[in-house]
Amino acid sequence: MPIQQSCWKVELDDGSDLELRQLACQEAESRHKERKSLENQILSLLLPPDRYADCAAVNMELIAGAGGLEAAMFARDLFTMYATYARQRGWNFSPQCAPTEAASESPINHVSVLIESMDPDDPVYARLHWEAGVHRVQRVPTTSKLNKIHTSTVAVTVLPVVDEDDVALEPDDLEWSVFRSSGPGGQHVNKTESAVRVRHKPTGHVVACQNDRSQHANREAALKILKAKIAKDVVQRQIDSELAERRSQMGSLARSDRIRTYNYPQDRVTDHRLGRSWNGLASFLYQTSSELDAVADAMDEAYKLSLLATLDKPYFLL
Repeated sequence: MPIQQSCWKVELDDGSDLELRQLACQEAESRHKERKSLENQILSLLLPPDRYADCAAVNMELIAGAGGLEAAMFARDLFTMYATYARQRGWNFSPQCAPTEAASESPINHVSVLIESMDPDDPVYARLHWEAGVHRVQRVPTTSKLNKIHTSTVAVTVLPVVDEDDVALEPDDLEWSVFRSSGPGGQHVNKTESAVRVRHKPTGHVVACQNDRSQHANREAALKILKAKIAKDVVQRQIDSELAERRSQMGSLARSDRIRTYNYPQDRVTDHRLGRSWNGLASFLYQTSSELDAVADAMDEAYKLSLLATLDKPYFLL
């Protein structure tokens, strides 16, 4: 027997006693876990690193698609699912919207959420980037008087948060204007031109800021927001490029943007990239840690193996 196989295989004859068999089974399970760990380490060493693998924060957007009100209600369900997952992992989950909207049970047409990890060994992007794509739900809407199954969709985007301080802005690319602030704040904000507006000529991004009485403070705030927008553009281009490359390498794993279907009548969740289904839809949506971790782990392994197959150099697995 080859040494790489004999290191892992446990053999017992029928005459072995029960206690010895139990110990051997425990040893076999331990070796199996060790083998998987070593295989993952080998894959990571052979493949080029993901530039965002260690990113501790992401911007996630949920956008209701086809299906009208039912799509917006499903977006709320996904919002709850990701909030639960973040809480289970100890991440900060901060909706970028009014607190009352985030806390309510109302439908969601579009929401952006900042998700952050304080633990450097538990990066958010590595876990959540496989959630990007179109999520489809099949169910009878609670608002419908007909007992008819509807199909609705929600688009999910996941972008790593990068340091906007790395974005360099040329003064000649900025077009500034000032205007009088409006809204609460008394006569001072209405009589002085403390509000600012800046347009970034190359991208067309426009940012207006009137939060402070000081024009200087508003300029600083506007620049910070503008840098964040441009940084997001840079990341989006990089992600789009890498996604196109990933699709070409992964073949059937990414033939469609429709990544997952939640089928309520059959109580089943299907991930189309993996060709795998889970029973217990409520558990997937509301007790999500093990389920979403299983998806992320399976997608990571499938992607690494498909990418490894494209390399010219020979390789082996234990």
